[in-house]
Amino acid sequence: MESETLWGLMAVTFLAAFIQSSTGFGFGLVAVPAFLILLDSLSAVPIISALTVLVGVIVIPPLIKHTPVKLLSVALAAMVVGVPVGLLFYAYADVATAKVVTGVIIVVLASMLVLRDLGLRVRWPWGTAEGRAGVGGLNAGSTGDASVAGVAVPS
Repeated sequence: MESETLWGLMAVTFLAAFIQSSTGFGFGLVAVPAFLILLDSLSAVPIISALTVLVGVIVIPPLIKHTPVKLLSVALAAMVVGVPVGLLFYAYADVATAKVVTGVIIVVLASMLVLRDLGLRVRWPWGTAEGRAGVGGLNAGSTGDASVAGVAVPS
C-alpha cells in the first residue's frame, strides 16, 4: 500500500471518528465512501465495520443513558438483519456498484435530513419513530456503520 493511501485512510478515520464523537453517529457515512475510493476494493467494508466497533466502544457508553430504549432496541434488531444483507451485497457486488449504491443511500438520507433542518416538512415513508429507527438500523447495518443508528434517528 502506498504511503499516500495510508495517510488518506488515517485522515478519513480521524475525521469520521471526530464526527462520530461529536454527533453520536456518522462514522460509516464518512468512512465507507472514502475507504471504497481510496482502497478501490470491497475489503473496505469489513475494515470499516471493525473500526466502527472500536469507535463505538469508546463513544457509545456515555450516550446510552440519553437514548430511548425502545428506539434503540428496534434499531439494533434492524442492524441484526442489515449486517447479513450488507455482507451478502458486498460479497457479490463489484466495487463500482458498491460505490454507486452506497453513495445513493447516503445522498438520499442526507438530503432528507437537510430538508428537515431547513424547516421543510419531510414525510417519512416509513412512518413512526420505531419505523425510522428500523430503517436507520437496517441502513447502518448494511453499510458498515453498525454503531448508534437509533440515537440520532431523524424525527
